[in-house]
Amino acid sequence: MWQRKPWLWAAVLILVFSFSLSGVSWAAEKKTVRIWHTETEPQSVAAFQQIINDFEKLNPDLSVKQEALAWGDLEAKLTAALAAGAPPDATHGQSVTCASFYAKGLLRDQEDIAASIGRDNIWEAVRMQCFHDGKYYGIPHSAATSLLIYRKDVFKGKGLKPPETWDEFIKVAEAMMEKDKDGRVTRFGLSLPGVGLFINIAVGELTKANGGRLFDPKTGRPTFTEKNVIEVLDFYKKLSATVLPPGWLGHGYLDTFANLATGKAAILYQCYGRGAGYIERYAPKGTADPDHFGVLLKPHGPSGKETAAQIDAEPWMIFKNAKYPEEAAQFLKFFFKEENYIKYLHTVP
Repeated sequence: MWQRKPWLWAAVLILVFSFSLSGVSWAAEKKTVRIWHTETEPQSVAAFQQIINDFEKLNPDLSVKQEALAWGDLEAKLTAALAAGAPPDATHGQSVTCASFYAKGLLRDQEDIAASIGRDNIWEAVRMQCFHDGKYYGIPHSAATSLLIYRKDVFKGKGLKPPETWDEFIKVAEAMMEKDKDGRVTRFGLSLPGVGLFINIAVGELTKANGGRLFDPKTGRPTFTEKNVIEVLDFYKKLSATVLPPGWLGHGYLDTFANLATGKAAILYQCYGRGAGYIERYAPKGTADPDHFGVLLKPHGPSGKETAAQIDAEPWMIFKNAKYPEEAAQFLKFFFKEENYIKYLHTVP
């Protein structure tokens, strides 16, 4: 038979060889690890990509794809991805989302990552964030504190004193407003983001500064009808009626940074490091300095005795049912290596 039909055996051998080559190709196919994060500044994206490049050189079988998302977009996209059964392998989040995802059994624990970093190297103020039942389910990173930034030159020129209470704060913000000769407001007293995420953050912060909390520590039930919380909502109403611009609920948090930097607002209650970058880039020439912009202690409410400020730390979360959770953990260990992480932090506003 072999002698009668040599072409047939040759064809079979070629087919087998082709399949074996194809099999080699399949075996060598890279795993693509999907990482979502919220550092959208070009320099941060570039620094993150450099870490990815260095990681891929050491792990040629892995490919890491980053996606930088604005905070206002992340929550909705995460919800949709989870509903579709296709979450990213790792993502930034908030402590509240981390707690929620943990309670739903969605997260891979990160004890190995914490051990790789060294638990004592995690900032004490956020060390227990996303720590449940004795294990880490989120590693906080890029921690910062929200600040009250104000136009120091205007404040000084009006002879104002730092406000200690919310009522005093409204009076100060009103005094810092400016109108043109026709009575139109050219500088509002305050700028606040109207995005739900940042309203939630502010309500929590203000409730704490008013001597309250949003959930009962014993029952876990919301305290939204208690005096401390009602006074927060009344404060929002007063701000909206007096010192906030019309349509402020349509302002994103980056809009508020621009409002302060360009002189459209005199005070920014929820300012982060990114706000300083906006001042440096967009403030009128010769004004991006400590003589024109400063930091004030945040006031407390009528039922509170001391101020409060949010500590902002974005925990990394790994979804255990994602495609490559172990590879995502491998990448995060590399990301948190001191030589990588410090260079990256220098790019984060």
